[in-house]
Amino acid sequence: MNRGFSAKLCRRFLASAAPAFNDALRRREHVDPASLPADRSVLIYNQFDPIGVEARDRGGLVGATVCTFAPPEPEACVECYSRRPFGGAACDRCFEQTFPPSSTSCRCT
Repeated sequence: MNRGFSAKLCRRFLASAAPAFNDALRRREHVDPASLPADRSVLIYNQFDPIGVEARDRGGLVGATVCTFAPPEPEACVECYSRRPFGGAACDRCFEQTFPPSSTSCRCT
């Protein structure tokens, strides 16, 4: 049952450090993320943000324009990404060190 969520998706939105959302759209709202107009949704990530990295790894950002900025990689991120699955104190520090956005310009895909 679609609860009218797809009509709400026609509005534009801007999000930062959003987790993967495609599975939830399919499962809960019966919406194919690929059918969404990507030009209406913009997600901004630091290239090293663990939430963004995991979302991209899972292919969970279809239906949105993804913009990244690439400041120097924090040391905590090197430690966080050295093992899978992500988690633990190093990834917590990595996330803290990757936001807020720096003055580095974004690249959008």
